[in-house]
Amino acid sequence: MVRLSLDLIDSSPQAVNAAGKRELSLRGNHIEGLDNFSIVKDHFECIDFSDNGLVKVTSIPPLSKLKTLIFANNNLQRIGEGAFDGEES
Repeated sequence: MVRLSLDLIDSSPQAVNAAGKRELSLRGNHIEGLDNFSIVKDHFECIDFSDNGLVKVTSIPPLSKLKTLIFANNNLQRIGEGAFDGEES
């Protein structure tokens, strides 16, 4: 299972997207879990998790700049109740 890590984040494309938002692209990294999402920090307005192996999203920490999460082409089966309430479980 690939996990989010500082090395993965640092080596992933970071740019200003067409909507003018600072974006982190974590596309196609075979990420299967977001249990350590808080290492992303509050630097991005958009994070693209497309084309990974995500099955569930249980908790997204409070990130004031984050406005858009993209989960296209994953295997999402469950989004936990309160996943976006800003409390880590």
